[in-house]
Amino acid sequence: MQRRKHWAAGFLAALATAALTGPAASAAPGASHTEKASVAPDGTEGNAGSGGLSISADGRRVAFVSGADDLVAGDTNGLVT
Repeated sequence: MQRRKHWAAGFLAALATAALTGPAASAAPGASHTEKASVAPDGTEGNAGSGGLSISADGRRVAFVSGADDLVAGDTNGLVT
């Protein structure tokens, strides 16, 4: 159960990152770019490893499992796998 909740938190963090950042302002329309998803809200590295990557067919969404407890701002449930 803890692993499932933590996976969901990682997925939501990745989804929020992809949705909020979008393409770089200087990028040409339709230009692709790579962005790290397993980062804390302040842009620093997560405080534990991540893995189990899954990418949507269109490449716009990612999901992953992480042991980091600092990827979601305000997360206070204390669940870490």
